[in-house]
Amino acid sequence: MNKISNFKKIVSIGFFAAFLAVFLSAGTAQAGFWDWFNIGGDSQQAAVRGSKTYTLRVNKSGLGSTYGRITSADGKINCGYRSPRSGCSARYTSAQSVTLTVVSESNNYSFDKWRGGGCSGSGSCVVEVNKPSGEVSVWAVFKKVSVPVSESSSSSSSSSSKESSSSSSSSVQQHTLEVKISGIGKIAITSGSRSKYCVRKIDLRGKEKISGDCSVKFNEGESVTLTPSIPDTRYEFATWADACRGSEGITSCTITMSDNKTVSATFNKRIGGESVAAISVRKAGNGAGKVVSLYYIGKNSGEEDGRINCGSDCSENYGTSCGYYYDGQELCETLYLKAVAEEGSYFKGWKGACEYVYKRGNRGKAEECYVTLKKPMTIIAEFKKGYYDLTVTVSEGGTVTSLDKKINCGSGNSNCKYSYKENGLITLKAIPNSGYVYEGGNNVCWGDNNRNKGIYTCKVKMTKNQDLTVNFKASGTSSSSSSSSSTSAKPTATTGSATNITSTSATLNGTVNPKGEDNIYYMFNYSKYGQTGNTGTALVYVGNNGSNDIAFTADISGLSPGTKYSYSIYAWPKKDGEYEYGSYVKGGVKSFTTLSDSSQSAASVDLNVTEVKPGGQYGSTASSITMTGNNSVILTWTVSAVKDCSISYDSNAQTIRSGTLSSSDIINESGADGKSGDTRKHNTYDYFLSGENRSATYTLSCQKNSDNSVISDTVTVNY
Repeated sequence: MNKISNFKKIVSIGFFAAFLAVFLSAGTAQAGFWDWFNIGGDSQQAAVRGSKTYTLRVNKSGLGSTYGRITSADGKINCGYRSPRSGCSARYTSAQSVTLTVVSESNNYSFDKWRGGGCSGSGSCVVEVNKPSGEVSVWAVFKKVSVPVSESSSSSSSSSSKESSSSSSSSVQQHTLEVKISGIGKIAITSGSRSKYCVRKIDLRGKEKISGDCSVKFNEGESVTLTPSIPDTRYEFATWADACRGSEGITSCTITMSDNKTVSATFNKRIGGESVAAISVRKAGNGAGKVVSLYYIGKNSGEEDGRINCGSDCSENYGTSCGYYYDGQELCETLYLKAVAEEGSYFKGWKGACEYVYKRGNRGKAEECYVTLKKPMTIIAEFKKGYYDLTVTVSEGGTVTSLDKKINCGSGNSNCKYSYKENGLITLKAIPNSGYVYEGGNNVCWGDNNRNKGIYTCKVKMTKNQDLTVNFKASGTSSSSSSSSSTSAKPTATTGSATNITSTSATLNGTVNPKGEDNIYYMFNYSKYGQTGNTGTALVYVGNNGSNDIAFTADISGLSPGTKYSYSIYAWPKKDGEYEYGSYVKGGVKSFTTLSDSSQSAASVDLNVTEVKPGGQYGSTASSITMTGNNSVILTWTVSAVKDCSISYDSNAQTIRSGTLSSSDIINESGADGKSGDTRKHNTYDYFLSGENRSATYTLSCQKNSDNSVISDTVTVNY
């Protein structure tokens, strides 16, 4: 029984094997059999498995490629935004010519060109899919649309309409902002609703790598805000440099793109908690210079240690090392910094952690700063422009020296030139040699004689480059062309008209001709008109001989409003080393009347702002407005009884299209509505709304005609 059962099993297995072999061989010749196992599936795909396949794959690259869509004429390719990945490839059972078309589904980006697969240009592409059991790849490259920014001066005059028409048909000038990062960090570059990022990071191999958009183009006048962030907690933001070096706030920096600009940002590596003092040095002011760190003690004390040279290297991490003295006083390491101004600039002073400078003995200088390394800190060095040259030329017979010993000039003209800070008051002495006396100069330096020693002392104010000439002569000789000083003509004095008259002050003017006399002394006397005696006297000495008219002025103050004053100029010659007060010459008597208090109160300035909307529409005119779109504004003003006017604005404000306005521009445009005439003197560049609330201010400042005091008005633009 068991043998029969086993025989049946063997027969059944053999029969099934034979049956399976027959259908397997049939299945390799035709796909019908496999269709039984692909119920509801794609019969074409089932057939492809058993034959050669030709594959077409499309790809997208470039800015905005996410929004691109590629389609084929046969409908097998539909590769777009949020499309399934299967829509970006197709298989064919034979070689095909496939036509591809591409579009961008975003207005901010556009299709640029084809690449690969035998395609090129920016039109439709016909791809030859002809690689058996292979793949043909095609790339569609996209780019960002460059949108021309029209100068949206929607002013209603013919001149502004012409300007808007021309500017809308062509893009405004663009400038490049380049961002440089030192260390590891990230900078957000934002203008309006646009944001780009420049990133410096460490890759998987441990190498520093720069990525993102670190070179970006912006339109002329566009406001750009840069904000640092820290993608790697091992680093921290330290300081700005280049175009942002004057930024007091380290969290962000805003600049206006008036030309190509570079902004550098430094991120320092954290060494560990409170044991590190991250020192950041920044430079402020309109001058140029650098800050260097020096050795504090030891044989190299006072020499550069190479750690900070700002310059370019403006930050450093110092380890904090503090201990306690025997009396319990904390003692920490000290950082020693020095500010070095470049030629044409001078160091003005320290801010930040160096506001309190202590000096080492009596050798301490204003340019040196000492800080205790206990915690992170920021140190600011301010440099200012403004140095002028004082050049001295001396004849034979004496020397000229300055009180600070920088000038020591003899007839050989050595040490006769030095650069002094703007508005510096330099004291000089003209010292005759034995057998010589001081003869005079060229009116650059004003002062008085020391009668006992024959030394002439004077002062020069450095408002510009000054060239001083000093002459000496042998004792007993006369500077006059006549044989005797007794025959010299007397000086002449002429009283001029008063200027700069206010309710309480005025400037008196006059001329003196020395007529060859030596060291003429002069003064102005003034008093209330019809009053006996002098109200006041303004004294000045003049070291000059020669025979030319010399103009002199004296500023007087403390006058009564609405009052008439008389005045005249007096001059005394000098003979045998003494002034002959009894033989003075007097100019004619003149008068002026001070302004009344009522004229002072009449001075006024009024500044307003209006949003310029599309289609020649305008917002309300007020002292404070809130922008409703990416538009410009117009400034309008009225002024009266004022002079020396200017309009200033903060870093958040867009600039006026015509640039800086002169005082005459402002006064002449007083009362204009800003919508006609020379609109560029009123209209600004466009503001861009970014979603972040900001405020910009414009300030109109003028001097009152009455007393020269400043009067101003400010408007605010919220956007």
